[in-house]
Amino acid sequence: MGFGGKSSTKSHTEIYLIFHLKVRVSHLWVAPYNEYQHFLFETITDFREKGWNFQQIADWLNENDYSTATGKRFRNAHAHSIVKKKKSRDVRETDSPQEKKIKLQRVLDKLEKILRDGLYGLISLP
Repeated sequence: MGFGGKSSTKSHTEIYLIFHLKVRVSHLWVAPYNEYQHFLFETITDFREKGWNFQQIADWLNENDYSTATGKRFRNAHAHSIVKKKKSRDVRETDSPQEKKIKLQRVLDKLEKILRDGLYGLISLP
């Protein structure tokens, strides 16, 4: 029995594809902010409300010996990312358990479609 071709003889062999799949949906879980991360967010937000741009904020943080949560010097992109990720985090934290379940089901539905369409498109049996 071969893949992708037709056989002139009848086969009495059944083929099964069995695999274990582990899916992590980290976007549905939110790790808590530590005090320093919260301080950085509040500081950046305060400066933004005063009209500062992200480069000015990064320069101020560096001049005052603050570093990113990973210990690096600040760049304007770091300051922007902190604000952007916090807003995204706040949305996820407010999701109800039902909303999280719906989002998880969407992920699983997409995965099922990929597996179904992808595997059936790649393997054809006589």
